[in-house]
Amino acid sequence: MVKRKEKPGGFTFTYKPKSKPINTKLINEKEFWSLVDVKGVDECWLWKGCYMSGGYGNFHDFTTHTVSYIIKNGKIPEGKEICHKCNNSKCVNPNHLYAGTHADNMKDIHKKYIHKKKWKELL
Repeated sequence: MVKRKEKPGGFTFTYKPKSKPINTKLINEKEFWSLVDVKGVDECWLWKGCYMSGGYGNFHDFTTHTVSYIIKNGKIPEGKEICHKCNNSKCVNPNHLYAGTHADNMKDIHKKYIHKKKWKELL
């Protein structure tokens, strides 16, 4: 979770990971996968259910990419968050997900954004 704090001259953002753990016993895999448009192994699998305000899928108050990661890999390592290799917040393909630090995620997003921006400049 990112919280915005006002300070003189602008805003600052602080990152605080969600403290609410996912009880894996409550995950109904059949229900979860019935709400996913499963395609090829390398393609994005898009969530067909409801979404949170930030553009991430919502499955029983948890982000769908996190649920997908847990179904495939089990517990999320401490201090890690689930990141998208594809940068598609609607994707729940477990092959597109990895556990990384928040800093890893921000570096990855920045690198992909810069790369995309440079390609647009070349066109």
